[in-house]
Amino acid sequence: AVLLASIATAYSAGVSLDALPRYVNWLLLYYLLTNTVRTERRYFIFFLLFLLWSLKMSQFGVRTFATRGFAFADWGITGGVGYFSNSGEFAIQMCMVVGLTTPWILAMRSRWRRWKLWALALVIPGSAALSVIASSSRGGQLGMAAALLWLLGQTRHRVRGLLALALLLPLLWLVIPDEQKARFGTMGEDQTSQLRMRYWTDGIEITKSHPILGIGYANWMPYYTTFYNPEGEVSHNIFIEASSELGLLGLLAFIGLIFGTFWTNRRTRALLTNRPERNVLSAEDDWATTLRALAHGLDTALVAYLVSGFFVTVLYYPFFWMNLAMSGSLHLVARGRFRSSATPRPDLHRALVARARGPAPARGSPSRRQRRHSAQGPTVDQRAWAEIAPVGHTMAVISSRFRTRSNASRVRVRAPLPRRSRS
Repeated sequence: AVLLASIATAYSAGVSLDALPRYVNWLLLYYLLTNTVRTERRYFIFFLLFLLWSLKMSQFGVRTFATRGFAFADWGITGGVGYFSNSGEFAIQMCMVVGLTTPWILAMRSRWRRWKLWALALVIPGSAALSVIASSSRGGQLGMAAALLWLLGQTRHRVRGLLALALLLPLLWLVIPDEQKARFGTMGEDQTSQLRMRYWTDGIEITKSHPILGIGYANWMPYYTTFYNPEGEVSHNIFIEASSELGLLGLLAFIGLIFGTFWTNRRTRALLTNRPERNVLSAEDDWATTLRALAHGLDTALVAYLVSGFFVTVLYYPFFWMNLAMSGSLHLVARGRFRSSATPRPDLHRALVARARGPAPARGSPSRRQRRHSAQGPTVDQRAWAEIAPVGHTMAVISSRFRTRSNASRVRVRAPLPRRSRS
């Protein structure tokens, strides 16, 4: 609504209308994703496809970085035509991939073998991290560092995280070329930094002169080149872009979406953690762990975007809107499956019946694992199931008899109607 209102009062409404389909695309993306990806399997398939698309770009970045001898290049690395044609935008996508996949891999360490975890970590977040370094983008590298620090603050094992970070950061610093290190030393003093701070200062002045709805959606370039600098560039800051083009109302709406995303992911983790039926089905526990890790990953990716976007104009790029849609869809998945234990589910009913009836008769000689478990005695889980088995069996019997009686009352035997003879 704020964006449409800014078009009505824009400096050039024609420019805003020409750029409007780009924003409509993200609205359609959010609507389609939250209305089609509503189960954990669909979400995980979409997540794997997203990783596959990102892996295609990261392996290209690593290959290009290796062919030039891991040396520095002013132009960095691009990810292809479109939203990733600039090294800065490419670096944002890669550092968001690092933030999204790292919590998921860490959550799977108790379920996967160690060599699989290391292989996956090297292939996806490892290649993405090298691509960020190869992009020569200081904003992307700062965003990746902020994502790692955010992960350290979210984990319960902060001592281990500090040790891992103390080992990882020196390795990344060794991989960074010397020319890139020199650029960090001149940050704030070189020509690029001076130009961006000038754009930020002018953007604040534009916001003060148009405080409510700004100069209009997508009107920075025509307005800035007319009244400030004919050879000027974009604002190079997502917050300046929002306040100058959409006014303070647009800036508040953008900040509200940011906090709303964090709040949505927090509610998702609460749904997946505080469940009365927890530990009833091991398959659900695996899904809960995976989805909970993805909620942490979406928060980490958003942190990486916010830090990197402080130096790049990417407000209407797919980074934020894809993260917003994935967070909303993930919350709907968690709410639909784990929201209430009072709602009967067929899989839970079948599990109660199977547990109440006991294990199926063994066929043939018992295996080595079965003999070992029988010698050790019942586990904690088996004892817990033994306590609720009579209740589950009673519920199953009552439910089956009720269904049988209700089905029998609906059956009506009707005699066949006599056929009419044709005269």
